[in-house]
Amino acid sequence: QLPWSIAENRPALRSLVRQVTSKVTLGKRAGIEDIVTRYLELNPADNHGFRGLLMNWYLECGKDQLALDIAERYPDDSSIELQLGVVLALYRLKRMVDAQNALARALKLCPVAAHYLTASRVKTPNLLEGELPLNDDALAWAYREDMRKEWKKVPGVLDWVKECAGIPTKKKGLQQGKLPF
Repeated sequence: QLPWSIAENRPALRSLVRQVTSKVTLGKRAGIEDIVTRYLELNPADNHGFRGLLMNWYLECGKDQLALDIAERYPDDSSIELQLGVVLALYRLKRMVDAQNALARALKLCPVAAHYLTASRVKTPNLLEGELPLNDDALAWAYREDMRKEWKKVPGVLDWVKECAGIPTKKKGLQQGKLPF
């Protein structure tokens, strides 16, 4: 292992970080799984937050169990990618009780996530050029931009999120049961 906290390890880790960021910037996804997996083996503390990128990649590739395995390695991670990624993976694996509990945890951490994920259109939060999203609206919007297409591929999941979160739907017009939090 090469923990980032030890300065002598950083040049080697930077090489992997540059490879990942270059591929993401250029939109080249081939090989990213191998690079991020290697980075996480060397630096399990994941100082660069690549576990969220890997979670999204696994979900895009239909590797739901691997997505859950990543989340299991980081049980205290409160990132929206891991929190909502677990929900999607569990839903697709038809583990509905676990999925509903995971959704409740995710919405406790980011209450606006359900709205941003399920709304057909949302307003882009005010962000300065190059600014990292730091508030719930910006984080939920960024997640939506990256992953809503994956959620939309799963029949019924967005309506299920609305129902669980108590968001009115056009079909029903009334709020359904709220999550217990």
